[in-house]
Amino acid sequence: MSSPRGDAGSEQTAVRMVDRFRLDLLGRVRLCAFPPEPHSFVISSDGPARYLLQRIDHRSFPDAGALMSNVLRVSEHLRRRAAAEGAASPTHGAARPMQGVDESWFVHDPDRANAWRALEIPDAVEPLEVRDVGDAERYGAAIGAFHRRMAADFAWPPLIETAPGLHDTAAHLDALDRAARDDPFGRARAAPADIAAILRYPRYAAFLGEEQRRRVLPERVALNRCRPQSILCDVASGAPLCLWDLDRVMSATVLHDLGEMARLAVCSVAENEPNAGLVALLPERFESLLRGYFREAGALLTGVERERIVMAALGMTLERAARHMTAFLVTSAADGDPPAQHLFRARTQITLFLRMLAGRQALERVVIGVAG
Repeated sequence: MSSPRGDAGSEQTAVRMVDRFRLDLLGRVRLCAFPPEPHSFVISSDGPARYLLQRIDHRSFPDAGALMSNVLRVSEHLRRRAAAEGAASPTHGAARPMQGVDESWFVHDPDRANAWRALEIPDAVEPLEVRDVGDAERYGAAIGAFHRRMAADFAWPPLIETAPGLHDTAAHLDALDRAARDDPFGRARAAPADIAAILRYPRYAAFLGEEQRRRVLPERVALNRCRPQSILCDVASGAPLCLWDLDRVMSATVLHDLGEMARLAVCSVAENEPNAGLVALLPERFESLLRGYFREAGALLTGVERERIVMAALGMTLERAARHMTAFLVTSAADGDPPAQHLFRARTQITLFLRMLAGRQALERVVIGVAG
């Protein structure tokens, strides 16, 4: 078996994990790193099947059984709906979880410190990256198809809440305020204007949460982590084929997903751009994103949901700024990403929020133009 490049400990464990799952592998087995996610590898062989082998982050998901229960239910539903729409592949719509040799859906590594899972994915695919308006439209269409399929006869009871408080933006602002006052590593003096700017807009932080509590917004199934890289696209055509990251799927408002997509699509620079002055809005990408989404799921949204799309984009951008600034203030240099990376991301997001706020009327016109 050829070995991947990357973290040596994860590589060695991943090689040992391959035989712990029931995978259809023929001849020489190859592993290569899967860049969108740490501790993740693509498994291939001389046969046609392809798989993702992933270490489950126990800090984010301490209950691997609950996590995989959600993933199984949602992936099965998505694949069944895609098949009803004419998809020929059993992995169209969502990656297919694979059983371990002991018939479980995850396997512990030798020291039982971490759990691993395997997911079947289509052949000849690559993660989506939004580089232009065409990519933005594919991005919107893929998440729209997810929302539409999940709205069609999904079997309740509700999904397990795998990430409690994930989009409690008001709580994230409170956490930032406390972190700035406690300032355990003395970093607040490096970003006083940024912290003040993030804390200046509590109305945008609380808005979606308040409307959820008042049941103004319908409860639906949301992805809750709408990175473009979670979508696998056909290498030849670029067509979205498969979602692989269903870890944070929960009952929520789909506006969290729409707001997250808008945040990621309309920004002119990478999230970790050191120079926040380069941040600019790309309204043409916003329009393409919505066109793709409304083509797939426009009939699903209520009038209120349509009216709140730009507000959702503002709220999700502010949330991301607060979370990264808090991480900058409280994260040890030895724990996770370097603190400076969190600062760059926080500055990019608060700058993007302010650009969105200034251009809000133009963004609202885009929604009206697409949604009608």
